[in-house]
Amino acid sequence: MYLSVYETMLFVGLSSGTVIVIDLVLNRCIGRHSCHHSDTRCSISCLCSCEERLFTAAFDMKVACWRVVPHREEGVSFQLEKLLTSFKHTVLCMKIHDKLLYSGCGDATVQIHHTTTWELVHTITAHGGAVSALDILGKVLITACFDKLVRCFDTEHLELLQVYAGNTDMVFTLCTADGLIYTGLKDGTVQAHRLDLTVFNQCHWQGCGLRFGVWEHLREHIRDHAECKSLTPTPANTVTCHWKGCSQVIDTQLMTAHLQLHVSLHQRQ
Repeated sequence: MYLSVYETMLFVGLSSGTVIVIDLVLNRCIGRHSCHHSDTRCSISCLCSCEERLFTAAFDMKVACWRVVPHREEGVSFQLEKLLTSFKHTVLCMKIHDKLLYSGCGDATVQIHHTTTWELVHTITAHGGAVSALDILGKVLITACFDKLVRCFDTEHLELLQVYAGNTDMVFTLCTADGLIYTGLKDGTVQAHRLDLTVFNQCHWQGCGLRFGVWEHLREHIRDHAECKSLTPTPANTVTCHWKGCSQVIDTQLMTAHLQLHVSLHQRQ
């Protein structure tokens, strides 16, 4: 079940592909519509609403834009405005902002469509897993991912500004309020991170460069590099450090401590 609210209307998306409309003032159902065919692949995966438009996504990898027309005595009717079929995987989350539709997908991408021309204007490919949730705060696009990371992008240039880690499991949902990012995790917990784009704790591992909003998150992140399967140990059970400016050969059991030293020295600089 997926929910979206616009003014006094609550839209409820069901696994059958049907959307129910509830008037929150009258507290009654004022309409229903079969937005996607009633088979397993066409179960609704997410929805969002803006003005008199409702966007529904389904497991058939399609997104439909509906014009919701209210009627004084007959509730509401749905008119199909556009069907988007450019997705290669199921859309798991959507957000409308400044005439742009942001769609987070199971193939680790975010597709951005213009809601006037329906042109696909950009595809973000900076995620390490399915994009499960997204929100926009000011000029910052915030995304949640199954790789446990929360990413912050500049909405104008789509540059990756910052990353927040510290989540103990896959992130299923996300929302923002009062400068905080709240994440709902697979293990049933909710965590909060304060958004501060003035802080940059950068990883200098070759080919990485992620900038973390919390220093402790960088310390946790470097363990992934220390345990990386692409680091092939020598017969002497040693590996080469790929931190910027370092090429020391380190015992595999000491690699995490070695990288922690790099991070500590970097913070002092």
